Amino acid sequence: MRGSTNAVILTLALLGVSACTGENSTVDPTDSTSASPMPTLCADATAGQPPQIFGLTFDQVSAATFATTLTVPFAGLTAGPLDRPSVVQVSVRASTANAPVTFTAPGAHFIERLDDPWSQAPDQVTVFTVAGGDGCVASVFLLGTTAGQVTVTARGKNSESADVTVVTSPAAARNVEVRTEVERVRAGKPVTAIVAVTDAFNNPVAGVAVILTTPEDGPGRFFNGTRRAVLLTDDSGTAAAEFATVPGEGSRLNITARGDQPACNPLINQYECAAGEPVASFAAPIGRATTSVGVRQPRVRVESPVPSTQFSAEQPFSLTANTAGVASGTLAQVLWGDEVLALGSVDENGSLRVVDIRARITSASKNYQLVVGSLPRKKIDITVLPFAVTEAKRQGQDLLLTIAPGAWPVGTTLIILRDGKRVTTSTVRAVGTQISVSVPSRSGFYNVRVRDSGTVVQGADPLLIN
Repeated sequence: MRGSTNAVILTLALLGVSACTGENSTVDPTDSTSASPMPTLCADATAGQPPQIFGLTFDQVSAATFATTLTVPFAGLTAGPLDRPSVVQVSVRASTANAPVTFTAPGAHFIERLDDPWSQAPDQVTVFTVAGGDGCVASVFLLGTTAGQVTVTARGKNSESADVTVVTSPAAARNVEVRTEVERVRAGKPVTAIVAVTDAFNNPVAGVAVILTTPEDGPGRFFNGTRRAVLLTDDSGTAAAEFATVPGEGSRLNITARGDQPACNPLINQYECAAGEPVASFAAPIGRATTSVGVRQPRVRVESPVPSTQFSAEQPFSLTANTAGVASGTLAQVLWGDEVLALGSVDENGSLRVVDIRARITSASKNYQLVVGSLPRKKIDITVLPFAVTEAKRQGQDLLLTIAPGAWPVGTTLIILRDGKRVTTSTVRAVGTQISVSVPSRSGFYNVRVRDSGTVVQGADPLLIN
């Protein structure tokens, strides 16, 4: 009987059929990464020699057909839903027991038991095969804390590999960061704010809402005029929005970003968790972040006329100013109340000159202002005194004229006119002090004139004498 049994085994061996499995073995002996079908029963390895391995599985599903995505363990190993677990068992069958099998997965982690510490677990581990009901098996548990594709390799005498995808969850949102592309900007120029949301492992978190705000008293607002916006992060975990900076409304643009509906709930987010919640190794979250951008506000400084300068009514004068943060070619207007008296524009070097401005009497409602572009009005601190024949009284055959000499300096010659023709002259003895002049009494329009640096300045309102 023993002879016939040996003959059968020899015959099966010559036919290439396994005595234990009955499967056809046609493995190419030159293929170092391919494994031959192994027998159901296995013996101990010799002196720790690596075994032949085959049948790589994830949670007992063939690696070739495993399509489940893993979730980073943002709330512990049980955080992932059933269709996206946070940990899976990786197994291979082997030819011998007590033989070393090495598992590697760069960027992921292995633990041998589910109650092992996992946050700092290695990405490579060597375990020994054990004999089981289906033969010899080597198993470990795999988890991933970095989102992306992970290549898992089991290696004995040969190797088997498969890829697994690791993702994070919107409920893992823990940290908010905000930054801008510039540190300083000229008022009127836009500022782009970029918000990033990450989980406890610094993975970007997509599909979560963040709120971006800027103070009511600052120079920034969104282009629709509001100062608050709700953004949704994209696949990179970021969202961006553009602020307009308003001239004249402050020198710092302060931006705050915070997670929407902050909580400490494994189904919502982790913005309000404490350090060590829900996983002991987690640092305190950053649910709110701020950044600041310097805003160079446009500036206009009037160089002349200097403050408190006095002019005579109808006296021409020029205005010079220096600007900063104002584009060349920007229109400048000199106003008297709301009336435009003269125009100019900003030069390339930021200087500004407006000429041939006619002085008019100032009052509480009628003062001089400089407007450059869209900047707020800037008061021009000057005083304009009356320059005219203000009164006439008959004294026998003469008229006694009262003249307001404006702001002409002492010694200035005043020419008194009737119907535009010279009648007599007088001299300023004190700035702003009225002058009395006697002339032959005749009807007509009486006025006063001064020659100033080659320019003729005539009183504002002729006085009619009948």
